[in-house]
Amino acid sequence: MIGFAASALLSGRVGEAIRPCVLAKREHLSGAAVFGIVVLERLLDLLAIVLKVAGFMVVVASPTNDPQFLATLRTAAMTGGTAAVVILAMMVWLARSLERTKQAVRWGAYVVPGRATRAVTAVAQRLLQGLAVVGRPAPLIAGLVLSVALSLSIAYSILMTSLAFGIEVSFGEASF
Repeated sequence: MIGFAASALLSGRVGEAIRPCVLAKREHLSGAAVFGIVVLERLLDLLAIVLKVAGFMVVVASPTNDPQFLATLRTAAMTGGTAAVVILAMMVWLARSLERTKQAVRWGAYVVPGRATRAVTAVAQRLLQGLAVVGRPAPLIAGLVLSVALSLSIAYSILMTSLAFGIEVSFGEASF
């Protein structure tokens, strides 16, 4: 709620930066671990949007709609969805082979200048701690389900608000 409030009151979506900082402080986590969690959250949001677009294509889109727009929408959804799935798969692989990943981080630290090696290694390992949740499928699936549910509830609230003001909008239109 803090992030949403800050984004509503301040310009530039400052809440996106404040929320992880508050979470890290409140839950006694490192900033890098929370950053990993935020990256995961954004990927799940992207997958939820892709699922919404797929639903739109099946339920709302018809041959009478602008074919060029639908082709562009389909291409964007497939590109975003593919990117999200590939990144998520990489995160799962990294989380499931944590020791190999830590070894790769230590090996990669050798290319970093002397004093920064320890700091880069520490940040990377904390980031991996935040991504560890990806290695467990139950919380990951729950997060995706909740992200889709949130997205649908936002669309429903837009639909209800539009109808309250006498604006005729379908659920598919409210989803975008």
